[in-house]
Amino acid sequence: MTRIQDLEDQIRQLINAPRRHRALSEDSVAYHKLCSCLDVIGDTELAFRAYEAMSDEPAPGSSYILVYGFLQALVLQQDAVRNLYAALGLPSEGDCRLKEIREVRNDAVGHPTKRHDDKSFSHISRPSVSKAGFDLMTFEPNQRPSNLRYVSLKSLRDTQRVQLEKALYALLQALRQEEMEHRQRFRHEKLVELFPDSPDYQLESLGEAVRRSRWEDGARQVAMIRGVVEQFKVALERRRIAGAYPGIEHLIERLEDPSARLAEYFSERGRGRLSANDAETVAAGLRNGMSELKEMAGELDAEYAGIP
Repeated sequence: MTRIQDLEDQIRQLINAPRRHRALSEDSVAYHKLCSCLDVIGDTELAFRAYEAMSDEPAPGSSYILVYGFLQALVLQQDAVRNLYAALGLPSEGDCRLKEIREVRNDAVGHPTKRHDDKSFSHISRPSVSKAGFDLMTFEPNQRPSNLRYVSLKSLRDTQRVQLEKALYALLQALRQEEMEHRQRFRHEKLVELFPDSPDYQLESLGEAVRRSRWEDGARQVAMIRGVVEQFKVALERRRIAGAYPGIEHLIERLEDPSARLAEYFSERGRGRLSANDAETVAAGLRNGMSELKEMAGELDAEYAGIP
């Protein structure tokens, strides 16, 4: 794996984290642009690795395909990094060395037969073309003699790699900084503290209230459960992660309807839709669900205490 591929992978992991992924996916244009940029960065690196593995003496026609593809891949990769910044709403700075590479590409294989409004014309010297590079002849009508320069593909690639590694690392650090600031804001607000000190005892009391028809005790226990769930939902909204963790959302949905039915059972003193046996089953399900929700709360607390 090249350094660029490693940086691409780290950036991909950060933007696929639940909170950021949810926020990014709300703008479908920016999100798909982002996906395209990351894929192209990785794909062009694969192309450059394939170039390195090629024979040092390809056939003449193959040499042209190699040169055309190599120079185009350089420009594609530059565009992908610049547009990656744009998709994430971050400012990017131009680089004169990258611009020079684009100019070489445009002279040699981009627009060789018409450059600068018919002021420049170029062609690759056929005997010189190889895996390593080629001689590029450029003719300008008011200039004598024609300009002959050697283009080293490896030099272009090495120059671009250094500059894009810097750009991708800076972008990665910006994403990490934003994530760290978010975590620090909520790091000391522990989600597990929303739950009672002795949740197992409280939930066991709920089952006891069903079995012994303790209507007021049962109503208080159900109110406690529903209060915890509502506070948990509010905490997720404050952190802008509501909907970012499907497992949590699904569990909350599983808790809301049974708790409402159990609240009715106690308020109606057993004369509602639930029988006593059904109410005991629902109470057991709530006990298990609340234990699972507290475990998830602890996992989120650990995530917020870590370093991205």
